[in-house]
Amino acid sequence: MNHQGLLSQQYSQKRLPHAILITGPIGSGKHDLAVWLTELLACRDPQQGGSSLTACGHCKNCLLTKSQSYPDHLTLVSHTASIGVDDIRHSNQFLEKTAHIGQYKTVMIPNADAMTIAASNALLKTLEEPTSDSIIIIITHDIEQLLPTVVSRCRIITMQPLAGQQLIEQVMEQNKALETIDDLEKEFVNISHVSELKNQETYADFQQLKQSYLDLINQNGSSDVLYEQLMNNEHALRWLEKITCNLQRAQHLPKYSKLSQNHCKLSTSVLNQLFDVIIKANRTLKQYAQVNRQMVLEQLYFNLIKILKS
Repeated sequence: MNHQGLLSQQYSQKRLPHAILITGPIGSGKHDLAVWLTELLACRDPQQGGSSLTACGHCKNCLLTKSQSYPDHLTLVSHTASIGVDDIRHSNQFLEKTAHIGQYKTVMIPNADAMTIAASNALLKTLEEPTSDSIIIIITHDIEQLLPTVVSRCRIITMQPLAGQQLIEQVMEQNKALETIDDLEKEFVNISHVSELKNQETYADFQQLKQSYLDLINQNGSSDVLYEQLMNNEHALRWLEKITCNLQRAQHLPKYSKLSQNHCKLSTSVLNQLFDVIIKANRTLKQYAQVNRQMVLEQLYFNLIKILKS
């Protein structure tokens, strides 16, 4: 049973935990699940859809939720980089009041890993002594950043992003060009590739860069084309990493050996060298906020050329 199905069952049986902690990597659907649950808890007439319930979308409470004026829900938004103790105290006071028109009072805390120690301790008091008919939904992409005492008092839901064929099937309607994706890319595609999977123009840019890179590797094209793409496309570095990694996989996985022979004539050693300089450039850009991006990419380009000519 999926998370929505399990929570729907607990909702119907009035067994929902008073604190739910949703954790998982960025892009795994944590926020969508939290919004679905808050909308369900607000709705006066939930509808059955398969194994899970959904808000009806047209009752008074649902209409207020859509207009962001439903009085019995609070999404905690901090005006600073961290969630401070005053923010949590505000949510605690909100939960102490009786619901105006709904059955439940709900608080959602996005980016809970940004809570200060003082804020976490203030939240802990509410978790230890929950008010009746109140539900706190905590969202984090890094559960290790939360106090163990906070985590231990929540029902934990761990989200895993779609990958491979499942992810392709989900986004296929938005990008029909994915019908031609090769088996290797399909098997190893993951949530970090969403930008090119969902948008046809971005996917076309990816395919052009891939062809330019393969032409350069196989000495079939001008290096100037790849240089322009590397300088002008924000995704280019990540795409080079992805393409090189897939070429390495193709050399080591027997079922993709034919694909490797068609795409790349390089030895494993040379591919490893290419991958190393790409990873080094990526690491440099991530580690140093003030680094000159163009200079790093130019150095990467010259390193690629040097390796391929050696």
